[in-house]
Amino acid sequence: MSGHVYFFHNGTECKIGHTTPRIEERLWAAHVWSPRPLQIIGTIATDFPDQLEKTIHLQLAHRRIIKPSGNGEWFDLTIDETTKVIEDNENGSIRQYYYSKAHGHPAHHVRPLRSEERRVG
Repeated sequence: MSGHVYFFHNGTECKIGHTTPRIEERLWAAHVWSPRPLQIIGTIATDFPDQLEKTIHLQLAHRRIIKPSGNGEWFDLTIDETTKVIEDNENGSIRQYYYSKAHGHPAHHVRPLRSEERRVG
């Protein structure tokens, strides 16, 4: 399933998610989640948008903002920090990992079972 990992920013927080529809459609829907207007900081096109999104969520777990709704896709990042995350992850070498089925927060069930990686494409 090809799609995009998107990075929306409301001036103080960044929402990182994935989508297969057009980014503009997702942005329109995302306005419901933010009390402030959102702007698209960037996207990463990938064949594995869900896996890349979860990988980035794990990289930024220490910056995650837990909302009362339980939505864990918001992060305490500036626009410059968000841009750096995009640059660090858009190298085109998307990796396919083998994941565990651990319970808990949705981002916790994506930890690799083994350290080996298999290049895709």
